[in-house]
Amino acid sequence: MGRWVIAEEHLLAALATDDRWVRHHRSTLQAALEAVRGRVSDLTVTCNVSGATLRVNGVPSGTLPRATPLRVPSGPVVLDVMAEGHDPHRQTVQVTSGTSRVEVTLVAEAAPVAAPPRVVVPTAVVAQTAVVAPPVIAAPDATARGIAPRPIEAPSGSALPALRVTAFALGGVGLAVGVAGLVLRNGAASSFATAGCGTDSLSAQPAGCQSDYDTTQSMQAVEIAGFIGGGVFAAVGVVLTLVRPAAGRDGATAWGCGRGPGTLGLSCGGRF
Repeated sequence: MGRWVIAEEHLLAALATDDRWVRHHRSTLQAALEAVRGRVSDLTVTCNVSGATLRVNGVPSGTLPRATPLRVPSGPVVLDVMAEGHDPHRQTVQVTSGTSRVEVTLVAEAAPVAAPPRVVVPTAVVAQTAVVAPPVIAAPDATARGIAPRPIEAPSGSALPALRVTAFALGGVGLAVGVAGLVLRNGAASSFATAGCGTDSLSAQPAGCQSDYDTTQSMQAVEIAGFIGGGVFAAVGVVLTLVRPAAGRDGATAWGCGRGPGTLGLSCGGRF
């Protein structure tokens, strides 16, 4: 889902041009940009050590302090902050819409402590006596004792409807962004081909070829990000639709496992 940030960068770059194709489709591009911005937030990170290096979700993101906030996808973000002479710091931040702020405090590494001198104390020789381990008696399995495994009831589904609706809504937004990117990419590619452009040397091509080429690449990134995001959220919605909350002990969805058959066996069962 980190491609939301890349999609925002490409859409902003496309809207900043004065290309005729962009002027004709500016309203559609602006709508796609607003949808993408709903998935991206600002994150300001401060640190007590100047010059500390910052990594966001494993990607190098410069040193601290930063002059501008980071643009990150909304949701959980993993921060790694490191500085010479200090213990590394890792923190997971839940980024929400708008602007989030995180203050990181690095702790200086502890000075190495010299090991105390080794003192050799003479010990008396004690005759060793063989120790015999007690026999291991296997506990009777639950099936042999007639005890049914205790079912593990499914949690209450009071929050499932809201999660289901949210997943489908986000899936719809992602698919809409993907469709918009597909349409705009195809339009730019058609304009590129109609103008007789080629990809070997764009500098020697007719006017507008470079702009059509850049727009095609940008909209391809938007298309991929939209379809991936929409597909993921739609799949989550389908899974939540198939889940049913517990309806009391007799009708509850349950799983259970117990020993058997035999001493080393394992049996499991479920109720739906």
